[in-house]
Amino acid sequence: MPLHNDKTVRLSNWHLIVLTLIAAASAVVVYYAAARTIDAANFERFKLAVNEQAGIIEGDLRWDFEQAYDLSRLFNAIENVTDRNFYGYLTTEDFVEHPSFYNFGWAPRVEYSKKEEFEQTARNEGILPDFYIFEKSADKDIPVAARDDYFPFYFRKQEKEGNIRIKGFDIASNPVRRKALEKARDTGQMAATEPIRLITDNESKAIQIYMPVYYGNPKTVQDRRTSLRGFTFGTFQVKKIFEKSFITKDYLNKSTVFEIEVAGLPKDDGLLYRHTPSGIGGLSKLNYVKPIEVAGQSIQIKAVPVKSYFSERRGWAPFLYAAGIFVIIYLTGVFLIYKTKSRRALQESYNEILEKLREKDVLMRSELALGRQLEESISELKQREILQDTIISVLEISLYHGTLTTKIGRVLDIVVSIPGLSIEDKGCIHLKADNAEELVMVAQRNLPEHLLTACARLKYGQCLCGIAASTGKTVFSNKLDEMHSISFEEMHEHGHYCIPIKTVNNILGVLCLYVKHNHERTKVEEDTFVAVTKSIANIIEHGKVEDDVKRMNKFTKTVFNSITDSIIVIDVKDFTIVSTNYSFLKEYKIVDNDVIGKHCYAVIHKASEPCNQQERSCPIMNMLRTGEYAMSEHVHYGADGKEIYLSCSASPIRNEAGNIVQCVYVLKNISQRKYYEKQLQQLAHYDVVTSLPNRILLLDRLNTAIEFSLREGNMIAVLFIDLDKFKSVNDTYGHETGDVLLKEVSKRLLINVRKSDTVSRVGGDEFIILLTKVNGKEDAGLVANKIIVSLNKPFLVNGHECHIGGSIGIEMYPFSDIHDEDVIDVLIKRADMAMYKAKENGKNRYEFYNSELSDETENPLFK
Repeated sequence: MPLHNDKTVRLSNWHLIVLTLIAAASAVVVYYAAARTIDAANFERFKLAVNEQAGIIEGDLRWDFEQAYDLSRLFNAIENVTDRNFYGYLTTEDFVEHPSFYNFGWAPRVEYSKKEEFEQTARNEGILPDFYIFEKSADKDIPVAARDDYFPFYFRKQEKEGNIRIKGFDIASNPVRRKALEKARDTGQMAATEPIRLITDNESKAIQIYMPVYYGNPKTVQDRRTSLRGFTFGTFQVKKIFEKSFITKDYLNKSTVFEIEVAGLPKDDGLLYRHTPSGIGGLSKLNYVKPIEVAGQSIQIKAVPVKSYFSERRGWAPFLYAAGIFVIIYLTGVFLIYKTKSRRALQESYNEILEKLREKDVLMRSELALGRQLEESISELKQREILQDTIISVLEISLYHGTLTTKIGRVLDIVVSIPGLSIEDKGCIHLKADNAEELVMVAQRNLPEHLLTACARLKYGQCLCGIAASTGKTVFSNKLDEMHSISFEEMHEHGHYCIPIKTVNNILGVLCLYVKHNHERTKVEEDTFVAVTKSIANIIEHGKVEDDVKRMNKFTKTVFNSITDSIIVIDVKDFTIVSTNYSFLKEYKIVDNDVIGKHCYAVIHKASEPCNQQERSCPIMNMLRTGEYAMSEHVHYGADGKEIYLSCSASPIRNEAGNIVQCVYVLKNISQRKYYEKQLQQLAHYDVVTSLPNRILLLDRLNTAIEFSLREGNMIAVLFIDLDKFKSVNDTYGHETGDVLLKEVSKRLLINVRKSDTVSRVGGDEFIILLTKVNGKEDAGLVANKIIVSLNKPFLVNGHECHIGGSIGIEMYPFSDIHDEDVIDVLIKRADMAMYKAKENGKNRYEFYNSELSDETENPLFK
């Protein structure tokens, strides 16, 4: 018995050792299996996050690059773009300056034979005082070598003041830039350079893109080469695009090495940007590469997680699984070993173990089936989670600033990058053409060049996309069949999902995705794509409204800035400026940001308070009082201090309740009109030769003087002057000398009267002087005597010494013998009669009118 017991104990110890080894090995296997499963799930999440990040970066790249295309529209619309057009365009809402912009501008084509003429014109227009076309050699500026064409920087928006001297640099002198220029010129499409180093920005990497501008609309390569006008260009720092776009998962920023590089180039040349988190502690062996294509340049984004990325996300789960398996196996074995007391008991136990193992085998098979079901459920849950994240990402795009085409392109980036679906990184989105049953391609990724032309515009029912649009149903094909009506010789076998983008009643477009040949259609995939197209439909509906509003705003802004009159929109609540047009800023030489929010009276009149209605009539206050359009004329002062005559008008802007909240204040410069009015007034009331008042103005002032005389009891005197010996001067030396003499006579007459008196020329050598507020004949005689003395002095005219004199007739008012409406005529006739009396009495003297001359009034001479 003891021997039996000893043998049983020894056998049990041996089993315990084996049991421990088996339990430990099982625990290790379970640990690594659990770790691999968890790591695989985490890597799928990592790829989803990277795809989302790559889609955002690609979208931002395309979005930023489109600014150069937008800038080219200005030069396509205007053949001779001025600096005012160029810098005015940069202030519009349609041009958004992104942080990644390093510079952007215009490089015209300059033929070799016109180089010197172009340089001189640029200097005359103030581009640079010493403007010339140059290239670089050993970092020095040297005159360009002889070439057929040059493309110098001309208009350019700088980020750094030190770069202003780059104007005139021939971008075609650099082989990297020249390669991109030639590609853009020959294709008519935007082209990007290989990476270039920015010397003025710490040698950081950038991409420069070019958009060609032509005369007319050339169709062939040869036509494009001959009709090329120049290029709009933009330089973009990929580092800033990456930093601006890195807005998704924070853990990516802290645990992932990102590299953005141009495909097909050596590492040092092709690397655009590398993001390395601090304290990474080594990289994992897993990596994910996302290729994108922008402006004809193949770029790939490589993401490598650090080792800690997986270890931090495993947690204690693998250890718990391993420990649990170890404990279960070990305790079960111990229990069975110590239960066996003899060979028979051991055999029974062995049989029992076998039976339990069979049961466990059945249980394990059941568990495996359950596990497969659970795995399928987990996979479906993951797919739904991916779908949910995708839908959220798509919906977020509708909130981004940009055109509808840009947003559609971003959506396509996300869709072709959905992880877990067996689709290729290739596809396109068509939108329905306006007022036609046709589809127009607005976004594509990695399509062959043949399809870019063939599928650019499709009719309903044409090929798979056209069938999806005409039927409103999803079209699936996993091979090239009869439905695939568009093909070419080099086309590879493939299939399609073509899902209509639609609302309840309208087809908006079609989403076309590529799958491999003989791909099996799944409900999960189709449900995913249908859900995505619903989100795209919402973006399109929202984008169309947004684009319409932007187009209207752009049209309004263009009209607003094209009006040559100065326009201000003013908040009537506090008279602050809401908006201005370009003409106002130019007229007053101010910057837009310096005027918005300031009071209109402070900007226009340099006043601290609103206009006083007694000093100047304010159209805005008149409009608020009447509720209608109001206008008045003001005198303003420009930036140079000169007077500006303005016609000012205010038109009300009402809210939905009908209350006036703002007004459109228009300032029309009427200085030219005022000048012409003054000239007309001068011609109508003043003598052309002497600039003295003529007969019309004299009669008006006589009428006024008579009224004052009657009301205040003052006397007035009329002096009728006829020059002596003037005719001989005129006949001897000519009319030109005679006119100069008349001007000199006018000056002497003015010296001898007061400013309140009037000296007028009424005939060839006849003058009439009106003296107001005189005390009697003595005052009038004194003035007449001074005039005669001054006229007796010789005149030096055109080198000739002329001697003349003057005969003067005087009549005083009021007089007692006439009280009718012919007082003015009587005054002038009597002064005229007295003047002739002076001539009869020897000339060069003055005579007063007296009653002895009354009989002579019947003489036709005085009528």
